[in-house]
Amino acid sequence: TPESLNKDTSEINSQGQIWWDLGIILYELATSGHHPFYNQDHKVSLKLLSSFPASFAINLPKPVDFDLQTLVTELLSKDPEERLG
Repeated sequence: TPESLNKDTSEINSQGQIWWDLGIILYELATSGHHPFYNQDHKVSLKLLSSFPASFAINLPKPVDFDLQTLVTELLSKDPEERLG
């Protein structure tokens, strides 16, 4: 989905995009299917994707482990130079 793509589209099929994708998958698994940049308004989703860090500040039935939050946040770093991986 467009919300899953890294904002740096030059990274498609690169190592950086693979680590980004892993971050998206782990986020969705940890939050029972929520997406880190989803909004019903597609334009808002794209703005979230390009401008804001992934956040676990949603109402979840169970809290997400701090270490998992840290891992996912580092995998979803917007800056490829700072991204874990």
